[in-house]
Amino acid sequence: MRRLAAVLLVCAPIAWADRVVLKSGGSLNGVIVERTTDRVILDVGPGRIGIPMGRVERIEAGVSDLAFYRERAARIAAGDAQAWMTLGLWARDRGLETQARQAFEAALQADPGLEEAHRALGHVRHGELWLTPEENYRARGLVPFEGNWVTPAEREGALRERAESDARAQGAREAEARAREAEARAASAEAEARRAAQPAEDSSGLPYWWIFGGGVCSTPHCGQQPVRPSHPNPPPPHRPPPAPEPPASKTGTMR
Repeated sequence: MRRLAAVLLVCAPIAWADRVVLKSGGSLNGVIVERTTDRVILDVGPGRIGIPMGRVERIEAGVSDLAFYRERAARIAAGDAQAWMTLGLWARDRGLETQARQAFEAALQADPGLEEAHRALGHVRHGELWLTPEENYRARGLVPFEGNWVTPAEREGALRERAESDARAQGAREAEARAREAEARAASAEAEARRAAQPAEDSSGLPYWWIFGGGVCSTPHCGQQPVRPSHPNPPPPHRPPPAPEPPASKTGTMR
């Protein structure tokens, strides 16, 4: 039966479709389902692609594997498992993965126990049952984790290690923040100490060493002399010179 289906498939008439050649040098094969002055829509199997006409170099008629598959699928009876299996293998050999899967599934609908179709779909035998890969992993006690299937213990270990790593990173960030805060406090204290070390001034703006030291600097800040007022030390009041004493009277002895 399978050999007959393969012969019919090979001897089927060639289906013609379209080939869109792009100005960039590439090309796409499929069936054109719509064409306007602005774009062309090409059915390539898994879906449809809209191509702007500005990118199209030319459109050629050619053999389409997709059109061939559709023509043959339309002629296969729903219950012919071997014919669907043969068509699925042919489609897979030509890279039509979506169509190949459809054919294998149709073969299983016709014959649920067809081992070749199960294996073509990636099914795994588990006892008396055929399971999908996901069902097989779950039957073995595995769980999905970040794109892989692992044991629950492996997943818990990975989550615990990640939580510990996050905690260490958070601790490092907090320690760095505390260090920056301590540096800021130290800088503020140093600035305050420098301000406190400056000499005190009275209400006139003159330091006390100037007022009480007679203008003689004896501190480390002697290079910063204040501006002298117009009369920092008023002169002593003018005192007239003392009056001369009267000459002593000359008295002699009469001889």
